[in-house]
Amino acid sequence: MYGLQKRVVYIILAMSLVLLGVFVMTSGKDLQILEKIETKEYREFWVSRVDKVGALEAYEEFKQINESVSIGNQHLASHVIGDVLYEKEGINGVTICDLSFGFGCFHGFFGVALSTEGTGSVSDLDTACVNSFGVLGTGCMHGIGHGILEFFGYDRLDDALDMCGDTTQVVSILGCTSGVFMEYNTPLEETNGGGLVTRPRLFDEKNAYGPCIRVDDQYKESCYFELGSWWALSIGEDWKRMEGLCARLSHTENAKFCMLGVGYSLGNMSDYNVENISSVCDSMDRESRLHCRSGSHFALWSNPMYREDAANLCDVLDGNEKGVCLEEGRPDSWVNF
Repeated sequence: MYGLQKRVVYIILAMSLVLLGVFVMTSGKDLQILEKIETKEYREFWVSRVDKVGALEAYEEFKQINESVSIGNQHLASHVIGDVLYEKEGINGVTICDLSFGFGCFHGFFGVALSTEGTGSVSDLDTACVNSFGVLGTGCMHGIGHGILEFFGYDRLDDALDMCGDTTQVVSILGCTSGVFMEYNTPLEETNGGGLVTRPRLFDEKNAYGPCIRVDDQYKESCYFELGSWWALSIGEDWKRMEGLCARLSHTENAKFCMLGVGYSLGNMSDYNVENISSVCDSMDRESRLHCRSGSHFALWSNPMYREDAANLCDVLDGNEKGVCLEEGRPDSWVNF
């Protein structure tokens, strides 16, 4: 039965590719490669597609195919295509990446770019981001943060954060520093098959906030915001427990950014389903519920496919709370010019 079900999945995928105007892959081997993103063969497949149809068209094909896989694998697969785009296009390849799949294309792209060109290229990479996406193209600068920490190594967090000073960061919780903290919390590891997997840092109740307690004040908001994504992977999707962890923070602003990050992670990991997100947020205390909805609004708003649904998370709130939800849930409201 399992073999039959798997064959049906293959048939549906191939038919979907035809309907979407994407190239038809008739060999079972190609379909199996596309299932195994942790292998070097997966990367080689996309190298061959770029060589055959060009970087832009290959990336569009990648996005169509990648929509049918799990959320976690979507992001990791995007690292691979970003890596390939840099190899084939150099710095100009960043213009092909976009916001899809949690900015994963940027993550992979800058990881290879920094390892190849060194930190002396950070300003040039940042200029490429701003020229392509504007100062609010924070997903691009976020990718630079990933690459910087990969370059320095995970024991040099402070050096990586300081290097973010060479990038354009007009939103405290986003951009380069958020990429550094995400990479620190959920580092990539190479598999025996030559691919990549995410290995979240182990959760320790005595060190539940990672480096956030000790980093400089200018980085704390970004650090606390990134905790939700780490917790969701390290302790599971126990949202009430995360609410409690945020509530334990004595500094009100730190607790707020912590809950915004939890909401953001919830939005991404709930398949952007407004009903499911609302159910989880509404099980929380009033203050946490508001920030939970705001953070989830940001997750949906940041994804072009779900942007129109984002307001549904705030519209059900009354008066001032609705205004706060909408304001907190938009990156342009956090701009520091």
